[in-house]
Amino acid sequence: MEYEIKDIVIYKAISKITKPIADATHDISEISFFILEIELESGIVGQGYLLSFHYSPNAILGALKDIKNFAIGYKVYETVKIRHDFEIEAEYFGNLGLQRWGLAILNVAMWDAWGKTLNQPIWKIFGSKVRKVPIYVS
Repeated sequence: MEYEIKDIVIYKAISKITKPIADATHDISEISFFILEIELESGIVGQGYLLSFHYSPNAILGALKDIKNFAIGYKVYETVKIRHDFEIEAEYFGNLGLQRWGLAILNVAMWDAWGKTLNQPIWKIFGSKVRKVPIYVS
């Protein structure tokens, strides 16, 4: 029971930028994130983040709400099972794009909560011995 997802809360954080960023197809006037927070029966909270910019915010939020309603009651370590089950549930709407984004943010939140439950960082749970990882910014 203590490993079950009890509640999910979705937040949005917006960072306005002083000068729009543009590429060949889009003008980006703000940078925003959706934050999905899962709470387990034990009270442990895990978070996942999704970069969303300013376009299609209602579609992204709708996909996250669908994931929220679906995920309650799953055990935090059932990352593969929940993906499998949700892909069956959502098959008529497609399993790529927004549905996959929703699963990804949930997956990160589940791993975060699972690591907190085990009192271990994710890299140790995955069996890594590496303590430093090179990063980049795109």
